[in-house]
Amino acid sequence: MNRDRLLKSIKDHEGYRALPYKDSLGFWTIAWGHLLEDDLMPSDITTIGALLDRITDSATHEGWLEDDVDNAHELAMRWLGFMWNDLGEVRKEVVTEMAYQLGTRLTKFNKFRAAIADHDWGTAANEMLDSLWHTQTPKRAQELARRFRSETL
Repeated sequence: MNRDRLLKSIKDHEGYRALPYKDSLGFWTIAWGHLLEDDLMPSDITTIGALLDRITDSATHEGWLEDDVDNAHELAMRWLGFMWNDLGEVRKEVVTEMAYQLGTRLTKFNKFRAAIADHDWGTAANEMLDSLWHTQTPKRAQELARRFRSETL
């Protein structure tokens, strides 16, 4: 898996927002789609000003992105288990990016996972598009499905 290429793809798809906003599901989010819920009241923050300084700091955002990608990668690998090793570099990046965006909702893609088990990349890509995820983020889902189907960028 090419981490630099994955980070670029995530950044391109997520877009960057320096200030907190509510995402499409109503969760407070910042930077490249980082959910703020776990970071709003860290124990080392004692004032609102310090909190604002921390959550609007670009270096903090980069750190969150790295951590979030690591978490997504771990989720994708655990969810696919031994099948992870059957995927090429691009397909691993696609599943990791899906985990980045969807979190544990990725585990509901049962038909997608079954198609991966069968090495049926076309059906797996079709299952990506036969989803609420595709309805909510059509351009991203279509691009990632294309990459998954063809194992090319």
